[in-house]
Amino acid sequence: MKTRTDFVTNFSSTSYIIVLKDRTPSCPTCGHKPPDLVSIIEQVNDYETEVEEEGKKRVIEYIEEELKYEGSGSSWREKMEQTIERIKALPDSANVIAVDISYHNTMVQDLLEELVESGEAEILIDRG
Repeated sequence: MKTRTDFVTNFSSTSYIIVLKDRTPSCPTCGHKPPDLVSIIEQVNDYETEVEEEGKKRVIEYIEEELKYEGSGSSWREKMEQTIERIKALPDSANVIAVDISYHNTMVQDLLEELVESGEAEILIDRG
């Protein structure tokens, strides 16, 4: 019988590149502001749901690192290169994030879906 001794993974998540628009302003009375996607993901106790990078420059570097492993001429590589150009064209204040969301984390998936439907977020890449 053979026994594996190397690291074995079984990922069940989707990677996204997302642009988050400004959310609802703070309450003028008490100053409370609803939690945003990043803070919710950071609070999730789930090894497959995490913020990989945040900010235009860091997300571009993250994608460029991924491109090192992508063959030339592939349609995925072309899409990633186009996404880099889209990110570069965004205002410097744009909140761009690279996240992994577990297929089992329906709370975060539902929140992302709500943000997209309301126009508060745009998914640039969905690598499901």
